[in-house]
Order: sequence, then structure tokens, then C-alpha cells
Amino acid sequence: MKYMTLRFGKGEFEAVEKGRDPDAITQMRWEFLPRASKANPQIVDHLHDSVLPIYERVPLIHFQADPKRSRRREDKELQWKNARANFNCVRRPGWRILEDAWSRREPGQPLIVDYPDYYARIGKGGRVEVPLQAPLHEDPLLTDFVERLFDWSEKFRISTPWARRHAYETLNLWTANEAFKSVRLWDLQFERFTSSPSSPELPEIQPPAIDLPSAAELTESLSLSLYPSWVSRERVEEQLRSFKTSVDAVTKGVLEFLDERDAAAENAKWFKAKLKKNPEHFDWLVHAQVMGKSYEEVFQHFLAPRLPPPTPGTIPTDHVKTVRRAVNELSKLIGLPLRADLTRPGRPSSK
Repeated sequence: MKYMTLRFGKGEFEAVEKGRDPDAITQMRWEFLPRASKANPQIVDHLHDSVLPIYERVPLIHFQADPKRSRRREDKELQWKNARANFNCVRRPGWRILEDAWSRREPGQPLIVDYPDYYARIGKGGRVEVPLQAPLHEDPLLTDFVERLFDWSEKFRISTPWARRHAYETLNLWTANEAFKSVRLWDLQFERFTSSPSSPELPEIQPPAIDLPSAAELTESLSLSLYPSWVSRERVEEQLRSFKTSVDAVTKGVLEFLDERDAAAENAKWFKAKLKKNPEHFDWLVHAQVMGKSYEEVFQHFLAPRLPPPTPGTIPTDHVKTVRRAVNELSKLIGLPLRADLTRPGRPSSK
């Protein structure tokens, strides 16, 4: 069994800040989108050829600091500073603002974007939040761009806010870096994750020293490779007892370290992350959702070649149920609604 590890936490634990997706969920979406693009390269090609050109034409927006608003963060250290009242920047709005504006838009009407609760993180590690203001914004290019991005997500059956946000951030990455654009690199493949400024800190717990002989050293000490016929049984058993004692001591120390680390995470109110244990399930979901395959077709492609041949005329329903269960579980974890054919048992695939 293969395992995914939490890359931005402490073991299986992570700090989840209010208003942010857990890093484990982001990581699994990170795993899904590149695999989907590999299975169907049109996902990134369409984003590059049809959406990027209009994105590059959308004008940037001038934001200014809003001294009438302030935010005091939970750690009681980050406050609005009058010295930052002159802060201003030129940027594109975050995708959340555009998604919210689109949800309020009447059909056939232009997109009107406002910024009632918009902040920029500045300073080292983004530890200071500056409230920003900008006038109501209406632009035909912006309307066209957002509509194209929604059409893109629907076309490839990944019509979710998080997929559109990752695509939006990817377009920004491609605009800023020609090398990343040339290889169609997703933004979430470019590691820029940082810990949340308000995440509770955990004490540094040192792991135990591990001093065990390698397989070659153990073989040599047992003399089995050099003198397999001459070495005494008593000497071999003595060496093995000594090795077992060392392994037991290391095992005890490592388990105590893991218990102490997990206890510290729980005491700091960190949460145990949910991660898929089998990365292959992402490919199952890609083929079922994006490629339009049925559960049985996914089974035939991935699992059947590794299993003994079934009885002629029978369908290995238990294995198909395994695929269905894994696909449904992963889709719920990453927040990707399955297409209708996958939610109604017994329906054929749509191609």
C-alpha cells in the first residue's frame, strides 16, 4: 500500500485557519489536477490557448489602503498601523472576489466587482494585513474572462470554485514566468506554501538517534556469506539477539517520539488531516470524472490486469464496488461533485 504524507503539517496533523482550506485538501487537489491534465492534455491546452489571451488583456486594478477599516488578528499582535495608510498597490483581485461577484450577477448583465472586505498581506511572512479599497469595477474584458474560465471548468467536468481558483493562479504564474508557461506547469505544483501567521507554534521535539547496522554489516557480522558452513549456530543466535535488542530500543525511542509529537499537536488544537492512502485512487477519479469512464471501465483499465482472470461471463462486482467506493470517497474529500452518471448505479458511461 502506498501512502501520501502531509507535506505542510506535523506528521498527520495540521493547523487549520478559519476561512482557509486545510493543507491536506489543497494537497490532494494538487495531486488531482496535474493527473487530470496528464490524462487529458486539453485541460491545460485550452486554458493556455483560449483563456490566457483574454486574461492578459484584463487591466490591473489600483488599490489603496482603507484607514476606515482595521483588523486585529487572533494572535493580538497584528494591528492596523497609521504608518501604512499610504500603502497602495496595482494588482488583480483575488479569485474569491470574482467568484462571489459572478454568483450575484444577473444573466446577460456585466460583471460588477466590489471590494467590501478586501485585505492584502504584507511584511515578512505576510504577518500584517492591510485593508484595501477600490471603486466598483466593471469591465467587458473582465466579464468575458470570468465567463471563459467558468466555461473551461464546465467543459472538463471540474466545475468547482477551487479548480477555477487554481486555474486563475496558474494564469498569473504563466503571465509572470515564461518558463512555467512553456511547460504548462500548474501553480499548485510550484511549492510556495507557508505556514499560517496565526497557526499555533509547536515545540521542537528532537527524534532519537538511530544507530543500527546496515544489511551488509549485519551479514558480515553473522559470517554467513563468508563461512556459511563453518559458523557456529550459537554465535549466529547471539548476534541475532544483540541485533533484536538494538532494534527494540530504537523502536521504543521512535514510538515515544511520535507519541510526544502527536500529543503536542493535539494540545495546540491542531487537527488530524484526512489523506488518501493510495495515490492510484486519483487516477481512478480522473478517468471516471474527466475521461467519462464507468466504474467497470476504470476497474478493467487499472485493476483487472493485476488480478487472476475471472470466470467467463461474470463481472467482478466486489472489485467494481471498490472502485466506486474509492472514487466517491476521494471526490467528497476534495470537493468535486461527480457527474450524474456516476451517482446513479447501473448507468452506462457517457463519452
